[in-house]
Amino acid sequence: KQWYQRRVAITAGVIPTVPQNILRAKFAPSSKLLFSVLEGQSNKEVSVALVRALLSSISHLLVQQDPAIWTEPSVLHMLQYLVQFVFHVKPKIRHAAQRSLAQLSKDVPTACAIVLRSCVGKLDCYTGSKEAQVTLHTISFIRYILPHSTEADLRTGIESILRVVTLRHTKVTSAALQALCSVFKQETLITGEMQGQILMSLYSNKPANLDHPITTVWLEALSSGYTRLAKVEPKLGIIMAHSLFSICTESVLSKNSDIVQISLVSLEEFCVTNLP
Repeated sequence: KQWYQRRVAITAGVIPTVPQNILRAKFAPSSKLLFSVLEGQSNKEVSVALVRALLSSISHLLVQQDPAIWTEPSVLHMLQYLVQFVFHVKPKIRHAAQRSLAQLSKDVPTACAIVLRSCVGKLDCYTGSKEAQVTLHTISFIRYILPHSTEADLRTGIESILRVVTLRHTKVTSAALQALCSVFKQETLITGEMQGQILMSLYSNKPANLDHPITTVWLEALSSGYTRLAKVEPKLGIIMAHSLFSICTESVLSKNSDIVQISLVSLEEFCVTNLP
């Protein structure tokens, strides 16, 4: 076991230094060897260090390949197998998989679409039950994938997140709103029209009790969304801003000091950033 770990760790350190033409020429035997070791870990007590090194090596190997390989069933199978580690129960393995696949999704559009599809599938299976761990892992990861997605895939991913928000599970809803807030602050293909639709959906899911702690996260997502709308569609952003002003004015009367604070900050930031 230790011998395996040392060899794979060395491989993970060496692969980034290997020229691309060699990685492409040796892709078939290299990927087969690494993948066989990774699959072997599924049938025994998992070595965290070994799996992390394997995930890093395989993802780097895939990034360096010609785009044409993504039509090959074996490569698609490999990627789909890697995705399952994003939801692994062991945090170090899960985080390693998320980092590796986030980088792969950034560099390879086809991989991004496949990974996002897997995430959407996980989110769409969630029904609001207490067993929400996989959903939380998915939400924490999808925020890194959406900025690299096509407009159509981006819309699909955000619609899945918004559906989760409507289920009113406190932890899941909070994570989903944080994910939206993160996406709004990144460069994406969200159009002004799409951003307006997202804001309307968020507004329709306003917390019933504005004193509830979830309101702070909801306000942050709403504020970030309006700020982004004002950047991509200035006129539409200013026109729709009355809804933000209205809800923040209402929230200032909350008994929760955190909600009062985020309401005032949201108003100030929007006005300073977007008003002449």
